[in-house]
Amino acid sequence: MPELHAIIPGRPVPAARPRVTRYGTYIPKRQQEYMEIVRSSLAVAMRSQRCEIARTGVPVELEVSAHIPWPKGTRKSDAGTIVPLAGRPDSDNCLKTGMDAAIGVVYEDDGQVWRVTVEKWRVPRGSEKLVIRAVWVDEGERQA
Repeated sequence: MPELHAIIPGRPVPAARPRVTRYGTYIPKRQQEYMEIVRSSLAVAMRSQRCEIARTGVPVELEVSAHIPWPKGTRKSDAGTIVPLAGRPDSDNCLKTGMDAAIGVVYEDDGQVWRVTVEKWRVPRGSEKLVIRAVWVDEGERQA
């Protein structure tokens, strides 16, 4: 199975609700900028790992892991640990950013994603990142 593994350094930006004004609907600028960073990082990883964009209809398995830093007021004893995060931001919003950024780079349409795994971790400051792993299912492996 072809596989892609990409690490996007920096604090993950979860997807926000699209804003609707009398001038139209738009996505917040911070999210657009982060999605562009994720998109370009995925493109670089695709080239370096010699992956090709999945054709329409090829199932893709996606794993997204958001490593979010501890808040500034956290005790030093806690702030140095890595623990699962069971709070905000929501898992689906972390996933949405990665999935939307991968459209046209990892796969043609996000409808190709057949399995998703999302993890959120609280990590020490300076080690925040977004990790994306994509696995394409080969023709021969579909016969399960």
